[in-house]
Amino acid sequence: MATKRSKKPAADTKASEPERLTIELEQKTKRWKAINQGGRKSRENNASEEPAERQFAEILRPPLPSPLRGILPTPPEVAAAVEDVLAGRPASPSYIQLITDEHKLRYYFGGHWVAYRNTDQGKEVLAVGLEEMSQVRKGMSLAERESVVWASIDLWHNCE
Repeated sequence: MATKRSKKPAADTKASEPERLTIELEQKTKRWKAINQGGRKSRENNASEEPAERQFAEILRPPLPSPLRGILPTPPEVAAAVEDVLAGRPASPSYIQLITDEHKLRYYFGGHWVAYRNTDQGKEVLAVGLEEMSQVRKGMSLAERESVVWASIDLWHNCE
């Protein structure tokens, strides 16, 4: 059985580990955004041809979750939303971090179950979706499980 291999530019093979991870993260983020934006557009275009129940189900379906794990980067949309929330209000650095992390979880994983733990750098995403969360949980000791938050993430409402 043949397996697909992604073709990467020759320059990537000589990149340092952090550079390689940054490039990989950017590629995954672009694919994730393309899939989610394409899904929304196709649902809007076909809305008039489908029964009302199906249209309603499409509206309620959350976008696909991001493939990202670990400490999440802050996209410009999240930074703008955080600025809007905190506009004209004094806020401590820890509160700003809390609001930013909550918005990042909604942006990347809104409508899905997520396992994460709080770190000094922010929330570290360990797993997304019940199947992945189950696998992560099985590999943890009881002490490790106590530091993990298992939560359903609210939808991101600032899209488009």
